[in-house]
Amino acid sequence: MSVTAGVNDEDRLMENFVLDALLPNAEIPSALGATFSDSWPGTSIPIDHTELVSDPLSWHGSLEVSQRKRDRLLAEAKGVPELVGAWNFSNFPSCLRLERFLGGCFDCLLDYLPFTHAPTWQAENAPPCLLLSMAALGAEYYQEHRVAHIAGKSPGVSEHPTWVTQSILIITTYGMRSGEFGKFQEALSWASLLANIVRGNRGARNPGRDGEEVRKIWARWIEHEIILRTKWAAYTSLGLLTICFNIPPLLLANEMRDLPLPSDEADWTSRTPEIWAKVRTGQCRDEPRFKEALESLLPHSVRPCGTVSGFGSYVLLHSIQQNLWTLRQNIWLEAEHFASCLKTVSQALGKWEAAWEGNLESSLPSCRPHNATTTISAALLSLAYMWCGAGFSPVRAAILSHNAGRISQSMEHLHIPIERVEAASNIAAHALRSLKSRVKLGMALEVPQVGCCQSLEAFIFSVECCLFSCVWLKKTQVATSLTGPSMSDRHSNWPKRFC
Repeated sequence: MSVTAGVNDEDRLMENFVLDALLPNAEIPSALGATFSDSWPGTSIPIDHTELVSDPLSWHGSLEVSQRKRDRLLAEAKGVPELVGAWNFSNFPSCLRLERFLGGCFDCLLDYLPFTHAPTWQAENAPPCLLLSMAALGAEYYQEHRVAHIAGKSPGVSEHPTWVTQSILIITTYGMRSGEFGKFQEALSWASLLANIVRGNRGARNPGRDGEEVRKIWARWIEHEIILRTKWAAYTSLGLLTICFNIPPLLLANEMRDLPLPSDEADWTSRTPEIWAKVRTGQCRDEPRFKEALESLLPHSVRPCGTVSGFGSYVLLHSIQQNLWTLRQNIWLEAEHFASCLKTVSQALGKWEAAWEGNLESSLPSCRPHNATTTISAALLSLAYMWCGAGFSPVRAAILSHNAGRISQSMEHLHIPIERVEAASNIAAHALRSLKSRVKLGMALEVPQVGCCQSLEAFIFSVECCLFSCVWLKKTQVATSLTGPSMSDRHSNWPKRFC
């Protein structure tokens, strides 16, 4: 029985039937070139990716939930004291609805933070705590808030295996996205625990031994890559608390310095050990460590750092953003030193952008699974440039309150200096490009849509772009009215180039 009024269960059943019938026969044309060169600083590695990137529809995992598994989830939910007597457990989601919610979790989170190995993931083998966390986020994605609240109350555990870390990460994300202040406060408590778990668990890679069977090496690699990606997903998710709500960083970049960055998507999405081995044959597949990759972005650095994946690039951008936030909060910096630091960050952003644009994983069509991470990276890059031009902490601190009046007041009182015309115009160009993409995709859509284009983070990152471009346009209009036709022509053409 559905707990959402006005929704027909038969329609849901037919929807699942139609999707199951059509998707296996769907085809996606290949748009990949034959050869490319990775342009990350200090590297140039020709790789033929035509046969290496897995077809995203070749799904070998399973979201199927059996009745026996559903009964285990129900028993888990009944073990939560807060729910006993407060909810009718006869309304617990059916197997089909649970599968739908799990799919929603993949659509709205796991495409953007790829820490679950989709080709081998089986819902039937996943711990109940993890499934309930995923179902909570998926139910919220489909606006079934009551079910989301129930699933999100799954009991905690004292041990910290990887699936527990993933469960806490998903529940934290659910609270951050819920829009309810109470759930957000709970998410902050979970966030502190998540940071402590990541900080205290320093599991290293366990490479395969010579002569070992490929399948065993692949299985061990998957296990350690999941651990690594879960840590980086936690790092970037906790970074969103700083970016979106002005909360001091819970995990510092320096604490993650010795961890390797995530592997390439061609490795990660390989469906079989044979494909995985072929991808890695003849290439140096050791991913650079976080510290090395970050140092290569310094303006005068000539240090090569190796190939960086799309997810790894997103991680590096979060670190740059964290540095920007720290600079903005440091009241002891003298004006000249502060300006010099901002210039260094801006140059690092330029090097990051150049390498990112030259990376095949950043330019693949939207049908590719890791394009979701690319979409968020593009939005976060624009946000970083906004922070180079002005401080938006008062607005983000107001957003933390979840109070519409306070948020509106903070925006009205925000001061954005537009002093250097050329620098401000360059920042405005990034803002307008970002907003152009958001408007094209439907910035005011009320109903959640499937796909990377509808990332909640991408929309949240647009706040600064809106504010900066608004102030810049007003200042430009005033300046052009005072300086005559020549300046007017010069500035009035800027918005037209991006709209």
